[in-house]
Amino acid sequence: MLTQRKLAQDFIRGETEGRASHMFINNDTIYSYGRHFPIAVRIEDFEFVYNTEKYSMTTTRHQSIVATAIGNNIMWQAPDCIIDNIPNFITDEILFLHTKILRARSNNKILSLLIYHEYWKKAKTRFNLEDKELDNLCLFKNKDEIVAKVVKYRMLNK
Repeated sequence: MLTQRKLAQDFIRGETEGRASHMFINNDTIYSYGRHFPIAVRIEDFEFVYNTEKYSMTTTRHQSIVATAIGNNIMWQAPDCIIDNIPNFITDEILFLHTKILRARSNNKILSLLIYHEYWKKAKTRFNLEDKELDNLCLFKNKDEIVAKVVKYRMLNK
């Protein structure tokens, strides 16, 4: 039987079937334990949608192994590996980071926020996604403008 790391590497290289301890590949998806938990889906050569959901400590370890194997390849993140979930995932992350920025003592949160803004721009282009409110959240010049946009967004979405 393959090791979990070897199975993940095989998946990245394009294998469509294989098994390791509590992990398996079926077509373009690698799973943890069963079909109820896809870890990642291959959407093209070297381009993957990675499941951001959590299930158990062991499944989290499986996710880590697959994320490491994906490495520098293109990895989109979405709950349950569903492309249509990408805008909601990004919106949630951006809003979370916006709230953290209000109390941030360093620029790490702002850097993370900028990364998610770029991630949204790329996902929007790649998957032809639309979300005007998210577009608006991604336009800012400084911390005060971020705070104002978060407050406005929360008021609109109560």
